Amino acid sequence: MEKNAMNANSKTASSTILEWTEQGRVPDGVIRAGIRRLCRQRLRDIEARDIEASARRLEDFVRMMDRGPVAPVPERANEQHYEVPPEFFQHALGAHRKYSCCHWDDDTTNLDEAEAAALRITCERAGIRDGMDVLELGCGWGSLSLWIAENYPGCRVMSVSNSSPQRRYIEARAADYRRSHREEMEKVPAPRRLESKEYAPIRAMFEELQRRLNRIPTNAQRRRADASVAEARAASNPGAKPAKTPPPE
Repeated sequence: MEKNAMNANSKTASSTILEWTEQGRVPDGVIRAGIRRLCRQRLRDIEARDIEASARRLEDFVRMMDRGPVAPVPERANEQHYEVPPEFFQHALGAHRKYSCCHWDDDTTNLDEAEAAALRITCERAGIRDGMDVLELGCGWGSLSLWIAENYPGCRVMSVSNSSPQRRYIEARAADYRRSHREEMEKVPAPRRLESKEYAPIRAMFEELQRRLNRIPTNAQRRRADASVAEARAASNPGAKPAKTPPPE
């Protein structure tokens, strides 16, 4: 009984501190000290200095991810933030509406720059090249999809979201880029999903995606097929006007 009362008091105190922090009543220096304390505690919890213990924890984590549900309690996420009006995030996110982590280096001075740096790094690591067809799973407010549309104008992007406000917002922004959507995909980035671990069976998810994508011709394969058809038509009808040659890969 006494232990339960102590736990309840501890939760109440934590809730009060969190509420004061969100209201701006706690000095930044105190917040930073609290964050450092939590980071040190987390390193102790995961036994970061013990290589063997870290390896065991990683193996346990992989097994848990393989056995877990694809998207645990998605209705809670919808209630808490997916269905929040886009106008709210004008005050909570940067200009790119990036819904996951940002990249801050010594030259970064504001949130907009940090968002842009993270999006640029994501594209570099994913190997995005102009002209690709890209499927983004869990696109949030479309930060990566819209970044690709703006910086890789030859790409075709399909974004997947289970939020109606997010879809309307992205469609309105995408109209500015006049991008069409197709179903043949070459790259499948899912940065926020992987960062948040919302998709538990990561291995199974990507294996299924690989099976599906292997059955779909890529943009390059379709262009080569179109060129072959054009050549066959030209051979059967020498007087016809020659078709345009597809751009080189």
